[in-house]
This record gives sequence, C-alpha cells and structure tokens, in this order.
Amino acid sequence: MAIDNPALIGYDNLPVRAPVPGAPRGHYDKKLYDACVDFEAIFVKQMLDSMRDTVEKNGLLDGGFAEGIYEDMLYEKYAETMAHSADFGIARLLYNQLAKPRV
Repeated sequence: MAIDNPALIGYDNLPVRAPVPGAPRGHYDKKLYDACVDFEAIFVKQMLDSMRDTVEKNGLLDGGFAEGIYEDMLYEKYAETMAHSADFGIARLLYNQLAKPRV
C-alpha cells in the first residue's frame, strides 16, 4: 500500500506488515505482533535519544526546558513511526520467537 499524500502519514495510515515472515502457517497473532512493534519503538526511541545527546547545544538556539519536553515527544513519535514503517527486524524476530508453539 503506497501513501500518495505525505501529509497523511501517521500511525493509523501506516501499512501493517502482516503476516510476519517465518510465522507458523495460518497463525498470526495481531496483539502479539503489535506488542512487538511497540517494543521495537521503545528500542528505536532509546537509539534516537542517544543520537540526540551527541548533538552539541549552544546558548544561542537552546530553547531550555520546554524545548527538551517538545523534543522528547517529537522523538517518541518519530520512533513510533519508524517502528511501524521501517523494517528494523526487531519486532519480527521477537514475534517469531514468542509465537512459536509451546511444548
């Protein structure tokens, strides 16, 4: 599914990557996969925060406390969008591991 209008890109408009490659045939647990994607978003957020911490802030353009809160919310949304649209592979690996039949 291609998104023609970039303004419409949002959490609800992103295509769902299902079924997951490697999942047992005829079995797809959407709740489990969504939880795995949410975990991937947390991981990506941690990665983005580490990257953001390396950027040097000077006094001229530093927005202070409010900017820090805004940036944190912005990077959280970036992480959610990246986890739902990019294929880092973390969610897929977790899903394949957790969806295996229990013996």
